[in-house]
Amino acid sequence: MLNVLVDGSVKVAFYHIPASEVGDKLSSIMQTLKANRKTVLIINGDRDTPHKFISAVLNTAAKAGYNQVRINAEVRAKDK
Repeated sequence: MLNVLVDGSVKVAFYHIPASEVGDKLSSIMQTLKANRKTVLIINGDRDTPHKFISAVLNTAAKAGYNQVRINAEVRAKDK
C-alpha cells in the first residue's frame, strides 16, 4: 500500500519518499519489500492530494512493470 501525501511525498511501509525522489526510489523500495510484478499495488490519496502526484506514482509503477494497480482516493466535493 502506497500513501500519496498532499505534498507529493509517498509513504510505503516504514519508508518516506520525498516527492522529488519518488521516480528514482519507489521501484527499489518495492523490491526491498519483496514486491514482485504480480503484487497488487494500492495507491491511497486523500481529497487534498493533487491528481498530478497520484499520476506520478501511477507512472512510476507502470515503468517499473507493475500492472495491477488499484486507486483508493477520496474525491473532493464540488463547491456550490
